[in-house]
Amino acid sequence: MNTRQMECFIALAEELNFRRAAERSMLTQPALSQQLRQIEAELQATLLFRTNRQVRLTPAGELFLVRAREIVERMRETGNLVRQIEKGISGSITIGATIPAIYILLADIISEMKKTLPNIKVIVHKMDTAAQEEELRKNHIDIGLGHPPFEDETLGSSNIAKIPFEVVMSRENPLAGKEGLTMKDLKDETFILFPRRMGPLQYDNIISLCLQAGFSPKNIIEVSPAQAIIAFAGSSLGIGFIASKQQQFQHPHVVYRPLEGPKPCFTLGTVYRKENVSPVVMTFKKIAEEVGKRAC
Repeated sequence: MNTRQMECFIALAEELNFRRAAERSMLTQPALSQQLRQIEAELQATLLFRTNRQVRLTPAGELFLVRAREIVERMRETGNLVRQIEKGISGSITIGATIPAIYILLADIISEMKKTLPNIKVIVHKMDTAAQEEELRKNHIDIGLGHPPFEDETLGSSNIAKIPFEVVMSRENPLAGKEGLTMKDLKDETFILFPRRMGPLQYDNIISLCLQAGFSPKNIIEVSPAQAIIAFAGSSLGIGFIASKQQQFQHPHVVYRPLEGPKPCFTLGTVYRKENVSPVVMTFKKIAEEVGKRAC
């Protein structure tokens, strides 16, 4: 039995007239009668009482009418939903993202995506970059937002933003009041950095700029997340590097100072499976790239 047969029965049950039901179903009356016989044979039940003067539902027919209506409506809804998912205008997306990515870009990306795809369900899991690659291989997430370079060459990736860091330091630090701060001015400071494994590109960029300025950091404290870097800086344990959007973590004892000249940057990228990329993932990726350009 198929939905077409159910639709024919629904028309007949509602019209209680073979001629009108046949016209409504765009069938001949004999073809409509054949559809009814096939349904009754499959169900092994009589659904209609038929005489020359009257057509009426049997108790079995009344029950089948209710269920047939439900099934046909459910099939229509399912068909519409499947078509929407195929077009990328419905469904869900599961995103893995690092803490910095969540604060710096993810909210803006989701906000933009919701303008285009308001019916998409968004699920976000906090995880580091390595975990994103692992969860992608297991099909547990659809796309990751983390820190390049991505190690798994079987996955696709795209750098979407390169955001300059600013220096966070204690208000008591002599450099807090200096105008035109450069990397060279930081040569005597202890550096408070994210662990290198969390963002090797950013970490190496900072060290490289120190070497270009003629020094190596005399001491390095590795700590995460950004709130910890800010707290350590506020306690005069050293200076840290924070992207501008991470300055929303208020701390009464720190100041943020931009750098002049060459400055370290914070790189964000997307990582995803190369095969069977859904329209929703491709939409997220495209919007992430657009939002990333504006953030640079």
